[in-house]
Amino acid sequence: MSHFLLETVWLVPCYALSGALLAVPWSPGIIKRTGPRPAGYINLVMTFLAFVHSALVLPIAWNQAPYEISIPWLNTAGLNLSIDLEISSLSVGAMVVITGLNLLAQIFAVGYMEMDWGWARFYSLLGLFEAGLCALALCNSLFFSYVILEILTLGTCL
Repeated sequence: MSHFLLETVWLVPCYALSGALLAVPWSPGIIKRTGPRPAGYINLVMTFLAFVHSALVLPIAWNQAPYEISIPWLNTAGLNLSIDLEISSLSVGAMVVITGLNLLAQIFAVGYMEMDWGWARFYSLLGLFEAGLCALALCNSLFFSYVILEILTLGTCL
């Protein structure tokens, strides 16, 4: 079980990204019947799952050597781009901090934004930001680090 958790720690950014995508339909004008609150709760649950997954992996990865995962992305005319991920105790620890702080921020925002109309948009962009930060913690490629930083900039701007 512990080896499975360590092998799938690269899915932690996907938890936050799926929470962000699941929160989008509650944006104003799409789903009005339930109000925007379910978007926040869905994103809160996905962030909690990301935090639990990364927190369970941290003791497992603590005394192990870092290892890399390389996912080929584009191979054309001598140009080989791959998504390189490095899973180490440092990157997993960074993901624990990122998901933990984001979880606390989302719990605080439940009460703070109680009557705000932008609840769904806020939570979906917070999930996008969390996914970008976790992906940046795992990324070992300069090109994809810039791509992820641009996604973070877009999420911050919106």
